[in-house]
Formats: sequence, C-alpha cells, structure tokens
Amino acid sequence: MSRSSLVGEMEAVKGELDRIRELIEFIHSENPDGNSLCQFLVLRTLSEYNPINASILELKPGGLIIPVFQFGHSEEEMNSWKVSSIDEKLPSADALKNNDFVWLADKAEWYSDYPSLAKYKIPDAYTYIVWPINIRGSYMSIIGVSFTKVLEPSYELKNKLSII
Repeated sequence: MSRSSLVGEMEAVKGELDRIRELIEFIHSENPDGNSLCQFLVLRTLSEYNPINASILELKPGGLIIPVFQFGHSEEEMNSWKVSSIDEKLPSADALKNNDFVWLADKAEWYSDYPSLAKYKIPDAYTYIVWPINIRGSYMSIIGVSFTKVLEPSYELKNKLSII
C-alpha cells in the first residue's frame, strides 16, 4: 500500500470517528428527544451515505411494533406504519427476532423477501437497513434508515451502525 493511499484511508477513518464523536457530543450536550436524534443521524452522522429518513421503533406487549420517533418520513408513510406485528414477515420484525441487521440493498428483491411490505407505504429509497438497539441490556427497539443509493453490506458501515 502506498503512503498516499494509507494517508487517504487514515483520513477516511478519522472522518468516520469524528462523525461518531459528534453524535456522542450531541447526545450528551443536548439530551435530544428521539425525533431530534433521527434528524441528527440523517443530516450529520450518516450524511455521506445519502440517507433520506430514519425511525426508531419499539416492540410493545402483545408483539406490536410501533414507530415512536422519526425524521424524513411523509405523513402517509407514518400512517401506514402505525402498527405492525412481530409475527409479520417484515425487516423490523426480523431484526428484533434475530437480534441482527436486516440489510435490503436490492429494491427488486424487497417484496420477494418481504411480501408483507406491500401493505405499507414505502419511501422512494434503494437501500433500507434496520438493526436492533440495546437499551438497558434489552433489544426491544430498532433503528431503520432508508438511503437514496444502493449500499452493499460492508464491515465498516455495519460497525459504524452498531456503535450508533
């Protein structure tokens, strides 16, 4: 590896770390609500990946999945997603049940992998990533982010999202 490519790679890593540091500082200094946190993720932390929206959903008693915070979704999208079930074949349900990422990078396959999506209003995006978040030792919530470009799963991006 040449010195210039190594320097370029180190600068890219520094930029990633700076965005995560900025998110941590935002949380500690502003004590934001969930909607503001979603907004910060879209406009700052993940901006280099072209996100268009973010949402935080919670698993409620009875297996209901409810969106509790969001940024960038239309009213029509949010109305269609008021309630879903852990028993539906949906990315959010799979992320909660498997405690793992669900990464939809090929829009042509979204509906074949998740036929239940047809019941819901879907944003005009190419990639959708949803992952569980640990709150007080429990994975009862997830974050979902839609992107305007195709993002193939990568170790670097998965690590960044896991830190978030």
